[in-house]
Amino acid sequence: GFELDFGKFVTSAGAEVIESKDNWNYSRSLLFSWAIPYYHFGARASMPLSKTETIGVQVVNGWNNVTKTNGGATVGLTSAFVKPKYTWNVNYYGGPENTNTSNGMRNLFDTTVLLTPSAKFNVYINYDYGQNRDAIEAQGDKKLNHWQGVAGAAHLQTTAKTALSARGEWFKDYQGFATGTAQELKEVTATYEYKWVEGL
Repeated sequence: GFELDFGKFVTSAGAEVIESKDNWNYSRSLLFSWAIPYYHFGARASMPLSKTETIGVQVVNGWNNVTKTNGGATVGLTSAFVKPKYTWNVNYYGGPENTNTSNGMRNLFDTTVLLTPSAKFNVYINYDYGQNRDAIEAQGDKKLNHWQGVAGAAHLQTTAKTALSARGEWFKDYQGFATGTAQELKEVTATYEYKWVEGL
């Protein structure tokens, strides 16, 4: 059950993936876009502790880059607790992410609970909290930027070919670090899906 690999891989954080077709909603969430990284480059290992719990460690070059712009590495810790009716994922990433310096740390805590009461109906709740400390602190200002958000979604397979999905979320970028402007965002998305034939 032990796995070790090296290269470029999609982040373990978040409830959605890069390929839209594999998500419940075709449009991606605020948390996917602003709260978490998309991918990493480095090494990762995972090991099952039991039939239900798997933990992992990652040492990567940071957020969304292959080459590193500073001397530090980012460390990721992952946990997946899987039961027949629910799954609980917890992820943490921490390391220096400011350009051309190892000063200032970026930390991300991510957790997702997926409920699967039946084969036709699923629900998830995803929460993210991130912070980044600036490399240079202005006098009297520690420049600790932080952001957080929560998303909830449901997916109902109404027939073999049709499905309905809904997502609602809240995201707050306190200092404007993630989005470029200090702001609070809310969104609701509904998706209708019809599969004509397999693969289309």
